[in-house]
Amino acid sequence: ALRDAYLAVGRWNDAVGPQEALVAETRDPKQAAKERDVLTTMRYQASLAIEDPQRRVAALEALADRRSLAVPVAVSLGDALLEAGRPDEAAGVWERALKATPQTVFVERLAQRAADQTARNRLCTTLRRLKPDTVDTDRVRLFIADMQLADDRVSEAAEEIAVIESASDAGPWLARIRGEIHRRRGELQAAVEAFAEAVANPFGYVCRSCGRASESWSGVCPSCRSWDSQRARTEISRA
Repeated sequence: ALRDAYLAVGRWNDAVGPQEALVAETRDPKQAAKERDVLTTMRYQASLAIEDPQRRVAALEALADRRSLAVPVAVSLGDALLEAGRPDEAAGVWERALKATPQTVFVERLAQRAADQTARNRLCTTLRRLKPDTVDTDRVRLFIADMQLADDRVSEAAEEIAVIESASDAGPWLARIRGEIHRRRGELQAAVEAFAEAVANPFGYVCRSCGRASESWSGVCPSCRSWDSQRARTEISRA
C-alpha cells in the first residue's frame, strides 16, 4: 500500500524502498520475478528524475548492468550522455543497441545526430546489416532513402524505394519520399500527386499494452505503466 501511494504521486525513488522489501519477502518464484521487474521500472523512473545529467548517466549505467541494456535503458542512457556533452558516447550506445535489438527509436535518435554524410553512411551500413528476420526490410529502406535524400543522392534514393515490396504498408512515408524525388527532378505534377498522399510526420508511438498513442517515445507507458511497451507507428522491428 505504501508503494502504491508513492507511485500514485510519481515519487518513484521513494517507492523503491518498499518494493525492495516486497521482493525480499516474496516467496513464490514467478511472483518474485514479476516484482523484480516492477522494481527495475521504478529504478529506471527514479534515474530519469535526476536533474544532473552526469549523475543520471551513472544511475542508468548501473541499471544497464541489471537489465543487460534493455531498450528503455539504452535510449535514456544515450539521451543522458548527449545532455552531458558526450555525443560520441551517446551514438555508440544507440548503435550497439540497434544492432542487438533493432527498433525504430534507435534509428531516429541516430538519424537526428547524423550531421554529415559520413555519419549517415555509417548508419545506412548498420541498417543494411540488420538481420532480415528481425526487421521489416521495407521500412529500413525508407530510412535509408531519407538519409540519401539528405545528401541529395536522389538516384540512389529512387533505387532504394524501387525495390520496396509492400507499398501499401509503407504508405504515406513512401509517398512523401517519392514526392521529394519528383520535386528534385523537376517533375512537379508527379510531385504534387505524391505529396497529396503523404503526411508531414509518419512517426509517433503506440503502447502495445493499452493502445495509448503518443508523439514521443517513453520507456514506461504513462497510462498503464508497462515497461518497454511503446513501438513506433513506423516500426522496423518484427518483434
